[in-house]
Amino acid sequence: MKYFVWTLLGYLCGSLMFSSLVSKYLCNIDIGTISDDKNPGAGNVFKYVGTGWGILCLVLDIGKGFLPVWMAARMAGVESILFALVIAAPVAGHAFPVFHKWKGGKAIAVTFGVLLGISSYSDAVWLLACLLILFTGILVVRPHHVRVILSFLLFAVWCGFHIRIPSILYGCYLVTLFVIVKHLLAPNQGKWEVRFYPAGLLRSIKEHCVSTYPDLRHGKWRGEHDKREKERSE
Repeated sequence: MKYFVWTLLGYLCGSLMFSSLVSKYLCNIDIGTISDDKNPGAGNVFKYVGTGWGILCLVLDIGKGFLPVWMAARMAGVESILFALVIAAPVAGHAFPVFHKWKGGKAIAVTFGVLLGISSYSDAVWLLACLLILFTGILVVRPHHVRVILSFLLFAVWCGFHIRIPSILYGCYLVTLFVIVKHLLAPNQGKWEVRFYPAGLLRSIKEHCVSTYPDLRHGKWRGEHDKREKERSE
């Protein structure tokens, strides 16, 4: 019974769409309306609201995955196979939230929160981070949903060989399932593309900065900076 209680609490925590709530009620911006992909996630808060608010929402999304899993692991234990449901619950809540008409985010940040919650029993969080960095910055896979699906499939394979606790193993499988289903339901984002590009991570950061701060695209910021420096020297 205790595992079902923690599962319910984890799902309800995951269903709290902090990115949508923070941007709407604190910044008066509805990212679910103005964004191209209608995704109520931290990525769109970075893009449409600002870096500071984006960091806050990212931390909250990670926290809502971490806290219920970490608490359940210590108060109920990880031995029961039912703990797998506790692991998957925050991810399911974020992807398909009951408080947001079942239209949630992509569940990447909350997945890292969940994996941090079980990091005492597994190094899975670091493996997933390395895979996403690899396919984002070195062997660049596009579009985004293909990159995520590939990363999570390899993550699941790694878990099968390295995680010995059944509840954690099956929990990681469930997390993978929810994330992949969520990304399969995403709109088509263009043709598939794979490039070996070691500088891709820097390029991705630059592209994000340009999309977030359009003035950088035309060199406006640089021009104004040079002008101020010239005035100081005179």
